[in-house]
Amino acid sequence: MATSPTTASVVGATSTAAGVAVTPSRLTLTVQGPIIAGSPAYFTLDSVAGTATTIIVAFGDGTSVALRNSDSTKVAHIYKLPGTYTVTVSVTDASGQTQSASFPVVVN
Repeated sequence: MATSPTTASVVGATSTAAGVAVTPSRLTLTVQGPIIAGSPAYFTLDSVAGTATTIIVAFGDGTSVALRNSDSTKVAHIYKLPGTYTVTVSVTDASGQTQSASFPVVVN
């Protein structure tokens, strides 16, 4: 049974409480469920643009992947155990400013 995609977005030129403004024009990380432990979950990164130099996707299980603007926009990850994980996408621009967004992922 397919479920709605889960998404986190980082939008450039917006200030966070810490005063960080990153200028990718827009970056969205999406995963389509259901996600099954032991099977690949595919995360799609869309609209990478602007001055983003590094994108880090932390999967919430202690593992992460670092991407550059020119890297593939589809990342596969296998969760070993069922549970709820917080996925965080962090974007760093050329001046070293970072902005992040998170969303929960349920693994069956």
